[in-house]
Amino acid sequence: MQILNHQELIDILHGCAILGTGGGGELDEGIAYIDEALALEKTFKLTSVDEVPAGEYVCTSYILGAISPLSAEEELAYIKQTRTLLLRLINVYSHIRGKLFTARFVMN
Repeated sequence: MQILNHQELIDILHGCAILGTGGGGELDEGIAYIDEALALEKTFKLTSVDEVPAGEYVCTSYILGAISPLSAEEELAYIKQTRTLLLRLINVYSHIRGKLFTARFVMN
């Protein structure tokens, strides 16, 4: 497992922006999310598949959007719920499984 630093996280965002299929949001928004999380002393861990114990699962959650632009009302609703929605989804998945995930990758 490797704890990722600010520059490594920015590099990942740039790679995602280049290799992504579009619709992922503004790069500046992603950088702001990283800055906010690091300011709150959150850590970002890169875990190898080999480090996940046998029988355990990794949860990868993200939100996909339509290619059409959002209305002002939709944009406001999206901004208010996106981060908490992803965490709620992970909690629901964990509840269904009966235990927490070994690792989580949340992409917004």
